[in-house]
Amino acid sequence: MGQEDRLKKQIDQLAKALAAMLAKLTGQGAFTNTQEAVAQVNEKLKDELILGLDDIADIPENNFIDTLTNTYGVKQHHLNQLADLLYASAKAQSAQPRSNLLLRRAAIIYQYLKATEKTYALDWDIKIAEINKIV
Repeated sequence: MGQEDRLKKQIDQLAKALAAMLAKLTGQGAFTNTQEAVAQVNEKLKDELILGLDDIADIPENNFIDTLTNTYGVKQHHLNQLADLLYASAKAQSAQPRSNLLLRRAAIIYQYLKATEKTYALDWDIKIAEINKIV
């Protein structure tokens, strides 16, 4: 079972790397400013989850994970990617009022993953610590 989990994680990392390379090759990764990148992330989230960044920021913290997984159907294996998107979007628009809300939601996901995932990621601890310094 541990071998399968490690293999799945490696496949997910490869998919992320391929997606980034594809975005660069097609020119979609070359944004002229951070607001354009955040708008693109927001549109993609709305397409995939029927939720935008503002909608995610408005989900109450006390049942955030349950709402994402049960109401909106976010799968466990997509939570890390969602947290990374929230984290990056919040950092890109740090002057915006919603950025702290997005950072807190990302931290909730990272803490949940840290408690429930079989594989440990140091990146989660680093991001949680950084978020705690900001908010």
